[in-house]
Amino acid sequence: MGTADLTYGGVVPALIEVVPELRSALNEHIRDNDEILPHVFFGCEVVPFALDAWKHGRADVLARYLAVLDAAMVSPDPSTRELVAVSFVESVGPWDPTMADFIAIWPRALAEEAAAQVG
Repeated sequence: MGTADLTYGGVVPALIEVVPELRSALNEHIRDNDEILPHVFFGCEVVPFALDAWKHGRADVLARYLAVLDAAMVSPDPSTRELVAVSFVESVGPWDPTMADFIAIWPRALAEEAAAQVG
């Protein structure tokens, strides 16, 4: 993860590199939008993918996935941090009790953001 480009423009390609299972979704997203729209991609593809992987016990995929998002959450790029905070953490709904078990497996930076959003 240390060499990945976790700037706002690089976080989606970095995620695809580590989680190639999302590549077809990204290709469709680009076909539909003519570019990568990170907030839209996260909301429409990244969050549902993570929830599906969690619900189906795909721990291997989820571990890779959450590692990228956790690293992005501490990126020096404030736009990247905002992307993850708003379009992943907030979209998951850390205040929703049904998400508690999912959030309990999150790495530190993501878990801290979820806790901060709950207040």
